[in-house]
Amino acid sequence: MKKFYAFVAAALMSVSLFAEPTKVPTVADLGAKYDVENNVVLCLYFDVAPCNDVVLAGSYNGWSEDPSKCIVFEEFDGFAGWWVAEVPYEEGIQGKPVQLNDGGFDGWDYQSGDKDAWIKQGDGKEATLTDGYTGEANVAYPSAGAYIYEIAYWKLHHNPCGEIKMHDYKLVLFPPKCEENEDDFVPAVAGGFNNWAFEPLSKGFHEGKVAYIYEVTAAEGKEFKFSDATFGWDNQFQHWDAETETWANFDNSTLDENEVRVFDYSDPAKFRYTMCGIEIFDVDFAIIVPDGAPAAGVELMGNFIGGESFGKGVQMVLEDGKYTATVRGIGINTFKLRETGNWDNQVQIWDEEKEEWVNNDANWQFEENWADGEAGHMLIDLDWSDAAAYRWPEADPHLGIQKVTLTEKAHKVVVDGVLYIVRDNKMFNVQGTQVR
Repeated sequence: MKKFYAFVAAALMSVSLFAEPTKVPTVADLGAKYDVENNVVLCLYFDVAPCNDVVLAGSYNGWSEDPSKCIVFEEFDGFAGWWVAEVPYEEGIQGKPVQLNDGGFDGWDYQSGDKDAWIKQGDGKEATLTDGYTGEANVAYPSAGAYIYEIAYWKLHHNPCGEIKMHDYKLVLFPPKCEENEDDFVPAVAGGFNNWAFEPLSKGFHEGKVAYIYEVTAAEGKEFKFSDATFGWDNQFQHWDAETETWANFDNSTLDENEVRVFDYSDPAKFRYTMCGIEIFDVDFAIIVPDGAPAAGVELMGNFIGGESFGKGVQMVLEDGKYTATVRGIGINTFKLRETGNWDNQVQIWDEEKEEWVNNDANWQFEENWADGEAGHMLIDLDWSDAAAYRWPEADPHLGIQKVTLTEKAHKVVVDGVLYIVRDNKMFNVQGTQVR
């Protein structure tokens, strides 16, 4: 009898897919409780109800996977099935709902579904939806306001509410061959079972052949992907796509009921590493930074190997008046310098045409700046001490002026060497306090 009820419940759940949610909240309803003028208020109807807490994972906290640092969706009183999360608006903000599993952030396996799963409802604003990884959507919010959506299904129609089947898995890998620089690469696996960290595979034997092996106890349904232990996503496994006649990255693989999985990618005509044949350099940085270097330190950011496309930096060391660091890279890599952990305080340049300080949106290029260094290293040796050409924004005594919006009625004035803002016949200091 229990099995019969379980079957009926599952059938009803599948029938309800894409069902119209009842009593859709309005922007006015949300505005009575939430700040829809200044914040992103994400109001969602989950057609397949969550069985665990749901958090908004996003750029507002650096995509943290620590549940204690995430906004938890709360039920919206008076509107059955509707849940709300609210975060302060900032330019470029992104985020999506993820179900926690047993109270923890279980990778990204239990997030909302792809673009088709997001169905706009009511009179809210429209989010920007783009394709993410397999079964996922990237979701951005162009402005502050209320965003009202139905989530018709979870990623790959997989919900952690069902039975979790654990297995002892053995992944056997014959990696791509790369005669030019194969010794530079150590195969690794990243997945939902290791928090998407790059764990090296162990060299061993499978059916008498040398192979790379990874063993793990994990839940069925976890996703994973092969890459390189040192270079991460910069050096993925790729396959030749005959239709487009290009090398393409693999989609994620999924753990199924088969406990031994063999992946043979040894045919060089069909498989390769992203960086196969690319010459890799050790690059030494030595930069004289602008005056007023931040007390928090100087961080080298870039899409160099291990830099994760400006997502992770390298702490620089002050030596003989220069900030130094060593990274691995190739000629097309780019870089920037910032205060450690703070993109608002990156080194700026003076734009002669605009007659203002600007961030270097084009970034600095490796091969345009490097020279031969010692012991086969490349060297990037720069002098950014010219105060007329380079600066730290937060070392500027008039930083507060950046936070004041000037209109046709507002202008800057200097009195006895002190900078003020005059607006509507009132005078303000650069901190925004009225002084006259």
